[in-house]
Amino acid sequence: MIIWLNGTFGAGKTTTAMEVTSLLPETVLVEPYWQEIHDGLTKAGIPVHHFLLHTDRDTLVGRIETDTAPESAGARQWRLDHLTDYERALPWLRRATQVVDTTGVAPAEVAETVLRKVRTG
Repeated sequence: MIIWLNGTFGAGKTTTAMEVTSLLPETVLVEPYWQEIHDGLTKAGIPVHHFLLHTDRDTLVGRIETDTAPESAGARQWRLDHLTDYERALPWLRRATQVVDTTGVAPAEVAETVLRKVRTG
């Protein structure tokens, strides 16, 4: 599924995107599901740039437990409960993606890294 939010600056795209993502499990941790999505998009001629934003478990737990955003509060336990699923999926994710280590890296720098990799192929 692709949800494209469009509108001018200040129309609420970012806020709506955060709300939507808090309501949907966007992450794909089942390899056959990812393969089906990837193959379908590729067959339709849609370029796919798949990135795995990764950090170690301790950092993940720390980020989840200190996330004070109101939209995150209800998902805290769900996020913690799914760390093992993520760790089980890591072998195929590492094969199928470009890994970007986010440990100690500012979000703006992560975004720049992703865009640089998209631009350079």
